[in-house]
Amino acid sequence: MVTDDRAEIRGRVEAFVDHGRVDALITTGGTGVTPDDVTVGAVRPLFDRDLPGFGEQFRARSIETVGPHAMLSRATAGVAGAVPVFCLPGSRQAAEFGTTELVLPVVAHLVGLAGGDAGHAHDHQGGEES
Repeated sequence: MVTDDRAEIRGRVEAFVDHGRVDALITTGGTGVTPDDVTVGAVRPLFDRDLPGFGEQFRARSIETVGPHAMLSRATAGVAGAVPVFCLPGSRQAAEFGTTELVLPVVAHLVGLAGGDAGHAHDHQGGEES
């Protein structure tokens, strides 16, 4: 747990990414639009690659449950170094949905790709990324 402090959040995520002992990381909270929702701004600069489809799918599928308010979420994901990082909203329902429905089905594959397993990429995508 960390406070709504941009530097503290970024430092904690950097420590996990740089430590080399995590395959993937999920943050919860700080993805809204209030002044204290600073997680996305703290974490996004660490991304070497953005994964825009994650946030797009989170919002699109959340609309079915919570309606148009889902558009207010800034849920996002990216790869920092070789570590996939997912930023989910702080509500229990949103965090569980994002984790079970969107992260878990792809995280093993993504960890392989982010770690440079080129054979893994060819097996599932049929080519190289430019």
